Amino acid sequence: MAKSDSHSSQWSESVYGTDCFLGKVEYPPGGRFGPASLDKFVIVLILSGHMSLKTSGYSYPVKQNECGLLLPDTPFALQFSAHMPTRHHFACIHAKHIPEKMGETIRACTFAVRISSHLVRLIELAVDLSATRHPGKEDQLLALTVSVFHEFYRCMLKSQSDAPNDVVDRALSYIYTHYGKPLDAEGIASACGISRQHLTVLLKEKTGYSIREHLWNHRTEKAHGLLLDTGLQLGEIADRTGFQNPYHLSRKLKQRYGQSPKILRRNAWSTEGEKET
Repeated sequence: MAKSDSHSSQWSESVYGTDCFLGKVEYPPGGRFGPASLDKFVIVLILSGHMSLKTSGYSYPVKQNECGLLLPDTPFALQFSAHMPTRHHFACIHAKHIPEKMGETIRACTFAVRISSHLVRLIELAVDLSATRHPGKEDQLLALTVSVFHEFYRCMLKSQSDAPNDVVDRALSYIYTHYGKPLDAEGIASACGISRQHLTVLLKEKTGYSIREHLWNHRTEKAHGLLLDTGLQLGEIADRTGFQNPYHLSRKLKQRYGQSPKILRRNAWSTEGEKET
C-alpha cells in the first residue's frame, strides 16, 4: 500500500482482482501510510523493519515477522520505522468472501499476529499472477486471497493459544523493571505488542488484577521495602519508585499497610515493646 506523499513507498509490486488486491512494498525510514480507510479487510506483514498501527479504539506495534489487521471502513494510520527501511507484504479482501464466524473472530483481533512462511508464500504466489494471462486468473487470484485470510486466521488462533501466558509474563517483567519510570497501562501494553484492552483481559483472567493495579501494587511494595530498609527521605523514595510526590506515596502506603510511613518506619526500627499502632 503506497500513499503519494514525501514519505511514500520506494517500490511496490501489486496485483488487483475482483474484491481483492495484494502486494509487496518497501517504505524508506520514516515512511507512513494514511490516515485512510478501505472497504476491505487488510493484513500487513512486516518482513523487515517495523511499524506502528493506529486505528479506532486501539494501537499496537508490529515487529519483524508479525502482521497487523485493518478492518473494513475503519480509519487507520501506519507509521514505519524512522531508522531503517520497512519491507512488507499486504493482502486485502472484501468481507463478503470471509466466512461469517471467521470474520467475527478476526474483527476481535487487536494484537500483532506472528506470521507463518505459508502466509508469505501465498501472497508472493498471488503477486506473481500479475505477470500471467489466462482465462482463470481472476478466480485464481480471489481463491489465493481467501486462502491468505484463512492462513492468517490460523496464525491468529495459534497466537491466541500460545500468547496469553507469554504476554502476561512480559507485561509483569516490564512492570518489575520499569516501575521507577513514568509508566501507564497504554505504554506497558505497547511494549508487549498488544492492545491495552486485550492485555487487561489477559491479566484479569490470570491474576485477578488490572494493569494499573499490578503497577501500583509493585511500586508500593518497592517503596515499602525502601522505607523499612533504608534511611531515604520519603520524597526520594517516591522519586525512585514512580510516585507523583510524597503525599501520593504516603496515601498508597496507608491504604496497603494500614499505617502512615512514619509509623511503619518507626515500628520497623523499634523493639517489640516500642511499636505503635
